[in-house]
Amino acid sequence: MKTRLAAAGRLTLWFEPRDWWVGGYSADDAIYICIVPFLALRWARKGEW
Repeated sequence: MKTRLAAAGRLTLWFEPRDWWVGGYSADDAIYICIVPFLALRWARKGEW
């Protein structure tokens, strides 16, 4: 049950209870960075937002 907390252009901040990790992940559609457990920053690639 993820919840979008804030958005600005291609950058989105999500609360996701399943994201207990800290670090970065590069997917096909976006780059994800968990700065603290459960809070993920999502930077959408061009054309994906």
